[in-house]
Amino acid sequence: MSEVKTMETIQINAERGKAIPIGRRGENLAREVVFDISGWIEQYGPGFAALATMRAEDEYPAPVAVEREGSTVTWRVSSTDTAMVGYGLCELRYYVGEALVKAEQWVTYVVPALGDPDKVPDAAEDYIARMQRIGNAVQEAEKHAPRIGENGNWWIWSAEDGKYKDSGVAATGPQGQQGIQGETGATWIAPEFSENTNYKAGEFAACNGLLYLFTVDHAAGAWNAADAEAVYMTQVVTAMRGDIDEIAALMGGNA
Repeated sequence: MSEVKTMETIQINAERGKAIPIGRRGENLAREVVFDISGWIEQYGPGFAALATMRAEDEYPAPVAVEREGSTVTWRVSSTDTAMVGYGLCELRYYVGEALVKAEQWVTYVVPALGDPDKVPDAAEDYIARMQRIGNAVQEAEKHAPRIGENGNWWIWSAEDGKYKDSGVAATGPQGQQGIQGETGATWIAPEFSENTNYKAGEFAACNGLLYLFTVDHAAGAWNAADAEAVYMTQVVTAMRGDIDEIAALMGGNA
């Protein structure tokens, strides 16, 4: 995760496996988080991205308005997003048509601020207006599905210009040579389970595409399902909620 400071905002480039500090409680449009989806576009073709977040005390995730420009997706963090101190989650999804083809998650955190607001804004109320605008844009996009142009590239409808524009992404490509077997992908928050590692109760590990929490100490050796249990989004957030001072310390000079 890297930060680029401008006169208006702090730009944070989301990086796999690294938590995202989205600011102090109540900050509004002071930071923006940028997601690079060029790899997804190259692998899956034209599509659209959607972001959902779950704040520290939320029980369920809520959609967040984002802006797409080329191969980057930008989340402009609002005071609603920073209304709750503590750890949360965000999940970016990539759809081609109606199919969800890729999703990735990041841990987020908010630290306290002097003069915290007494009233925490309702995420749903804040999102409704923004999501209505996005919904209108999506409906417009559905009327103009991506098409292959005469040059062999995908052409995508531009609502702003009122016409199709060349995306620069080839619809087809030459058959490549067989590549070597790649490493098993790691999960968003924990490394892949290793038979050479000792695990303590309370630690996370990924196994067979799922995230597990060890309920007892596990000595190095083969996977034993009796030592751990699968956990899901809400459980992970609950497990990560800790002392506020510790959260503030994590921010350090980046707060």
